[in-house]
Amino acid sequence: MLGTGAFGTVYLTRHITLNVLRAVKCINIYQNNCDTAYREADILKNLRHPSIPIIYDIEQDSEHIYVIEEYIEGMSLTQLISQQKLCAGKAVEYAIQLCNIIAYMNDNHTYHLDIKPDNIIFFNNNIRLVDYGNAILDVEQPDIRMGTIGYASPEMYGKEKINSGSDVYSIGMVLLYMLTGMNDEGAIRRIGKGRLREIINGCICHSGRERISTARELARRLESIKHNNVENISLNIHVGTVLKHSGCTHCAISLGRIYEMRGQAAIVCEYNDSNDFFKIIKSEDFRFFNGIFRLKNVNLVPDYHGHADRDFLSDYHKIIVDFGVIDENNLESFLSGDINYIVTGKEPYEIDKLTEFCRNVLYPLNNNKQRIVINYADRKQYKQIVRKYDFPCPIRMPYEPDIFNSGKDWLI
Repeated sequence: MLGTGAFGTVYLTRHITLNVLRAVKCINIYQNNCDTAYREADILKNLRHPSIPIIYDIEQDSEHIYVIEEYIEGMSLTQLISQQKLCAGKAVEYAIQLCNIIAYMNDNHTYHLDIKPDNIIFFNNNIRLVDYGNAILDVEQPDIRMGTIGYASPEMYGKEKINSGSDVYSIGMVLLYMLTGMNDEGAIRRIGKGRLREIINGCICHSGRERISTARELARRLESIKHNNVENISLNIHVGTVLKHSGCTHCAISLGRIYEMRGQAAIVCEYNDSNDFFKIIKSEDFRFFNGIFRLKNVNLVPDYHGHADRDFLSDYHKIIVDFGVIDENNLESFLSGDINYIVTGKEPYEIDKLTEFCRNVLYPLNNNKQRIVINYADRKQYKQIVRKYDFPCPIRMPYEPDIFNSGKDWLI
């Protein structure tokens, strides 16, 4: 059994002759409205989209109707969120994919009306949308309105006209769930103030007139964040080094200071056993609240060895993690960041070690997430290193003895 819902139970079956898997929705004709099954089949037969399942047949016997559809392999959004928290960038990317599916349905005069995590399937980093038992044509208004609490729009429980904005509300709640793990409208308070929060608020307005009206318009707004306003999206920024004493912690705290200067809520978290943060805290005046030390406008969280509640991290645009020395134990976690900074000094033995790391680890990845930060080098030394070595995205971090100095933004 793959799942069960208001309109029936879905089973995984195998076609004996073709030896292929199929999903079969089994609907008891004495307990359900048979028209629902035939309406779902009628809608699916006219939809041809890679993220929408194909319908192959519909059969009926004395007790059941069987809707035979393509089996969609993968993990549901519910299962995914139970295993990991999505960064804002990924959540926005998946929401845009969902918008594109619904925009295609709207172009074909159809509303889904049951968008929820259980009906969103992930496979190869793409989403597919299943369960069209609640779908209607845009010229219809259902006699019986049914929806999933927490995701269905207010008009699904009232008399207001159902339209394309009804699915937009559900997409907004799904996006909120991806970001917070909650499907309560109040969870919006856990998202940092900015354009993304404004867009979600525009999706989940109770008044259909004030809501973003179409999935295509929602996709356009989300794309504008993704491409033109990345500062408003939360990023997990990982900082590490291949050798001790290269200035990794210095770099992480400096990044936190830079983003705060830019007006972005930033926090720097220690993820190594050096205890450097506690050493720094002891020598400075600080404010302390909820596990966070604030020193000279920089927020620091020491490594509490897994004993601290990290829910507050959702309040920050930039989460900077100091990994210290990168080794086989933390390499996978380090590379999972949205942006990864590898810090090195200027000495030949440091550059040689970094070159080996790039050759064995970074170059095979073939992505643009990696940044090399060259520390302790003056402009002339930096130019010599860049000309000689093909490092990905090299950046010079000017030497500054005061770790909290509010100097220039060296990321520019």
